Amino acid sequence: MLLDNQDPLILDQPEDNLDNAFIAERIVAELRRAKLSRQFLFATHNANIPVFGDAEWIGVLSVEDNKGLILPEQQGAIDVPNVQALAADILEGGKSAFNQRREKYGFV
Repeated sequence: MLLDNQDPLILDQPEDNLDNAFIAERIVAELRRAKLSRQFLFATHNANIPVFGDAEWIGVLSVEDNKGLILPEQQGAIDVPNVQALAADILEGGKSAFNQRREKYGFV
């Protein structure tokens, strides 16, 4: 029901209580379809959502002086090398873990 609406949708850690296979095989497939007509904003620690969901923009939140901020070099599309490296390190646990998951779920 939520995916049929056209309004922007904000989700905070939608991966809670879901396994990675379900996220990659079911949730991401629906998001890729629905994002053609709707904007999504996620706060997530799960790389499957932004990476396999083909996120248009990724921002990595930092804390400085007890304030949250997203630095210019910590944001952009997933094909920006700096953003790719951050996504692999922070969300995935390193490049090899990212590549293993990408191959396992057929996102080559």
